[in-house]
Amino acid sequence: MFRNSNNVLINGGTFTENNEHHEHHHAQSSEAMKRLLEASSLSALHNSGERFDPPKCHPNTRTAVLQELMDWFIGEVGWDNFVLWLYGPAGAGKSAIAQTFAELCVKKKRLLASFFFSRSDSRRNDAKALVATLAYQVTLNIPKSRKIIKAAIDKNPAIFQLDFQTQFQTLILDPLLRISGTGIFRSRKSFPGLIIIDGLDECQGTDVQNTILNTISNALQQRRPALPFRILIASRPEYHLTTSF
Repeated sequence: MFRNSNNVLINGGTFTENNEHHEHHHAQSSEAMKRLLEASSLSALHNSGERFDPPKCHPNTRTAVLQELMDWFIGEVGWDNFVLWLYGPAGAGKSAIAQTFAELCVKKKRLLASFFFSRSDSRRNDAKALVATLAYQVTLNIPKSRKIIKAAIDKNPAIFQLDFQTQFQTLILDPLLRISGTGIFRSRKSFPGLIIIDGLDECQGTDVQNTILNTISNALQQRRPALPFRILIASRPEYHLTTSF
């Protein structure tokens, strides 16, 4: 379905007036960030305190797979393949690989955002908090996006109650496209350009899983090279996901 994808199998006065305006603007910004945080699921982050001692690869293990992932992400080969599917059965070590790869990319300042689904955690077993959680990380890793995303939340305070496509378009896609217009993604080769979604099959609803996959993949595919981002998705090889990929 996606041409540009790749798969990896693993087992004052004036002053006072201005000040008041500034305080009002600051209050708005703070309120927007507060709403963003409330809608997010911080337990889904790769470095969440609630995911204490998450599964990761032991030193000197899975080096071939990790090297292949790094070659795909920052190497010269395969730049057309912007979606990579890391799949395998339960217990194959997908989350450990995704976790370790996220940590490696953080060290290189290349990770844009991550979300680790978990079937057993009610705050990260559905898509309700996915966009907010990704958008929160975008505000941290691409500071130029912060004002744009806050403004979008102020403009539509109900954004977090809307469907996945609308949230993704409003809080991630549109802000990144506006920033792209400045040329930042063309001039800086090493910008944070990777999104990791682990355990997509643990998100409730196969239709929701497909919506997440299709929305993000199509958005990136249709807007290259303006948005030269890459996405790593790890999951079990469920039939509906296999068909999509």
